[in-house]
This record gives sequence, structure tokens and C-alpha cells, in this order.
Amino acid sequence: MFKLRRLAIAPGERVELQGRVSLKDLTTRKHYAGPHRLEARINGVAFPLADFTVTPALR
Repeated sequence: MFKLRRLAIAPGERVELQGRVSLKDLTTRKHYAGPHRLEARINGVAFPLADFTVTPALR
């Protein structure tokens, strides 16, 4: 789970968010091949945004 931003908005207010997350393997994390989901959590409720598949890198 990547937490990109935490913010409070007023009722009816609109906010546009953008962000990037590197899928490069690091010593502290490894990405596994297969289906994954991108979602936003608003007040603890998950809102699916996109599905994608990670394929194994050719070495």
C-alpha cells in the first residue's frame, strides 16, 4: 500500500489528485507478477480506479 496524500476537504469541494509510484524492485520491497488494483480510500471506503497486470521482467 502506498499512501500518496492525506487531506481534508469541505463538503461539496472538488479536488484533483495526481501521483506516481515506481514499480522498480528495491531491497525493501518486491513487486509480484499478476493482477493488481489501484484504488482510492475515502473515509475508509475503497473506490477502485484501475486494474493492471505486472509481467515478469526479462533478464
